[in-house]
Amino acid sequence: MIELQCIALRGLNENCVAISASKARENDWRNGQPLGIKGERGTVGVLLIKNEVEDDYVGMGPTLRINAGVKESEKVTIEEIEINPMVKAKLQPIHDDISELQAKEVLNKSNQFYI
Repeated sequence: MIELQCIALRGLNENCVAISASKARENDWRNGQPLGIKGERGTVGVLLIKNEVEDDYVGMGPTLRINAGVKESEKVTIEEIEINPMVKAKLQPIHDDISELQAKEVLNKSNQFYI
């Protein structure tokens, strides 16, 4: 577990968290790995290693900062988390019913989601 100062970093996907390559090596973290992020609230982000991020900082986009309840220059705690494969999920359409074909498409892509 490490504590880093949050900075706004443009161009990050909504759920990505960027740290330096040296911090990733120190913690034996890999690109694409999910990490637990704790500010005022806890959330999960996907690691993106970016050399332009300095060692004592973590780059976060606006959505992730909102989810973690942090502002720029505030400290966040980052730690490795254990993930488990999804066993079962119930999908509920919001507006219309989904067709059988749409349901199969979602099922075929189910390994591409973090829930």
